[in-house]
Amino acid sequence: MDFKKPLYQDYFNTQASRVDRHEIKDKVTWNQLIYKKEVLPLLPLDKNSKILDVGCGYGSLLVLLKRLGYKNVHGIDISHDQLQIAKSLELENTECANAIDFLRDKKEAFDVIVGIDIIEHFSKAELMEFLNLVNQALKENGLAVLRTPNGDAPFGSTYYLGDFTHELVLNAFSAEQIMLASGFKDVLVANSFIKAPGIVKNAIRSIIWFFIALFSKIVLFASGKSIRHTLLTPNLIIKARKSQ
Repeated sequence: MDFKKPLYQDYFNTQASRVDRHEIKDKVTWNQLIYKKEVLPLLPLDKNSKILDVGCGYGSLLVLLKRLGYKNVHGIDISHDQLQIAKSLELENTECANAIDFLRDKKEAFDVIVGIDIIEHFSKAELMEFLNLVNQALKENGLAVLRTPNGDAPFGSTYYLGDFTHELVLNAFSAEQIMLASGFKDVLVANSFIKAPGIVKNAIRSIIWFFIALFSKIVLFASGKSIRHTLLTPNLIIKARKSQ
């Protein structure tokens, strides 16, 4: 972790958001648009569900959940500067903590644990420890929801090599593998939501993406690889339940 400390200390300015702080509300709004498609459909309808956002950053998801009436939401992050921004957005249920250390003494404490763009920051050994602790910290039939860069995505290196603190990259197969090995069931690995700002730009993006995805599948087919379970979006969405 030593080499990461100076990077995390000013993570907002150096990596998390290359925007001025006065534009943060626009960034939060954009993040929430994505979360409404990727995360919200996976969460329980019960607004009393106890939800932990691991690596909450400056709180985009927490702000959204709070606005939608979820009453028991809590966020942790290792970056002080991002948490200061979260406080400016009137988020009080946040704290600075290392995810693994925070979860060590939590047993069946949460209904849902969400981790957006966090597991790629762990080494392989740390990730397996983290997932086991997530499993331990979930209540019976509790839910884990994760998002991480997709190693199979065309030009995926733009995402998983775009942050020096990233340590590993998964694809749909390895994501399912580690969740099952960590004691989860009903594992679902799905495409992330892709959207460009503006109606015209998004329409053009959709057309281009169709051909990029088609070409990628043709290449996979030609190489002898099955394309049935291969996902190509820049990120993967992982949903899994705690085993009995």
